Amino acid sequence: MMPLRNVRGWLLYACAWIPYAASYYVIFRVQRHPNLLAVSETIANILPAALLGALVFIVLSRIHRSGRFLQLASLHITLCAIYTSLWLALNLLGLAAVGGVTDGHWRIPSWGIYAVQWQAFSGVMIYVTLAGVFYMISAQRKAQYEQQRRLEAETLRIHAELGALRSQLNPHFLFNALHSVTSLVKLDPSRAEEALLNLSIMLRYALSVDSQATRDEATLAEELNFTEAYLALESLRLGSRLAVTKDISPSCFDCTLPALTLQPLVENAIKHSIAPRIEGGNISICASESEGVLYVSVTDNGDAKPPDLSLTKGIGLRNISRRLNLCYEGRAQFDIEGGTPAGFTVSLALPQDDLR
Repeated sequence: MMPLRNVRGWLLYACAWIPYAASYYVIFRVQRHPNLLAVSETIANILPAALLGALVFIVLSRIHRSGRFLQLASLHITLCAIYTSLWLALNLLGLAAVGGVTDGHWRIPSWGIYAVQWQAFSGVMIYVTLAGVFYMISAQRKAQYEQQRRLEAETLRIHAELGALRSQLNPHFLFNALHSVTSLVKLDPSRAEEALLNLSIMLRYALSVDSQATRDEATLAEELNFTEAYLALESLRLGSRLAVTKDISPSCFDCTLPALTLQPLVENAIKHSIAPRIEGGNISICASESEGVLYVSVTDNGDAKPPDLSLTKGIGLRNISRRLNLCYEGRAQFDIEGGTPAGFTVSLALPQDDLR
C-alpha cells in the first residue's frame, strides 16, 4: 500500500522532513556557517534523502507482500546499502554544487573517516525509519480494510436475516387474513367485500415493505394504519368480542420502527388471549415518545397464562425480538409482562436514531 498516493500524503511526507532539516540547519549554524550557506547545505543533505525516501516507498509497495522473512531481510539489507550509498553520493555532489555557486569552486568535499561513518550511519537510520513508517501505515490500512470488510459482511448478513424474518411474517399474516375472509364469505357474504378491502390495504403495505429490500423501517403512522386494517378484518370475524382502545401521542406518528412490528403483537394478543375466550376481551395499544426513545405497548385482558412465544412454526414474538435485536444492535428493549388478572403487556422501547 503506497503511503504517497495523494496530495495529502505528499504534504505529510514533506512535513515529516522539516524537523530533520531543522537539526541540520542548527548544526551548520553552530559551526558558524553563514545563513545562506547553512540553508544550501541543509538542502543538499535533506533533498536527496527525501527524494530517495519516496523511491523507497514505491519499491516497498511493490515487494513487501512477497517473499519469506529471510528473503525480505536480505532485500532490505540490499536496499539499505543502495539507499545509503546513493545518498552519500548525491550529498557530496550537492555540497560540491553549493561550493560552486557560493565561491566558484566545484570540488567534491574531502570528508574524514568519521564524517563518512556518521553519514553512513545516518543513512541506515533514515532507511530503517522509512521502512518502519511504511510498514506501520500498511498495517494500519490493512486493519482498516479488514474491519470495513467485516462490517460490510456483517451488514449483508443482518440484511439477509432481516429479509428472511420479514419474509416469514408476510405469508403468515396473509394466510390468517385469507382464512378470515374465507370464513366471512361463507357466514356473511355482504361483509366479505369490506374484508377484502381491508385485506387489500394490508397487502399493499406488505408489498411496499418487500420492495424496499435494503430499508426495514416504517413510521408509526404506517404501522398503525396497517394494524387498523388487520383489526377491522378481525372485527368482522369476532364482532363485539373484540374491543380496541388506543392511546397514541400525536408526536409519535413520525417516529420510526422496523416494518411489520406492531401488527404481529396485536395478532398474538388476539390469537392467544381474545379469540379463545367466549366473552372475548380488550386490546389496548399505547405509544409515547420521550428523550429520543419511542415506547410502544400492546396490552390484553386475556387469561393469565404464560404467552406462547411463537405464533405458527416459530413466527411471532421471537421473530419480533430477533429483528429488534438486529436492527438496533441490542439497544432496543422488548419486555413481556403477565401473570396478573389484567392480562399481558408486550412493551417496546426503540431508540430513534437510524435503524441499521
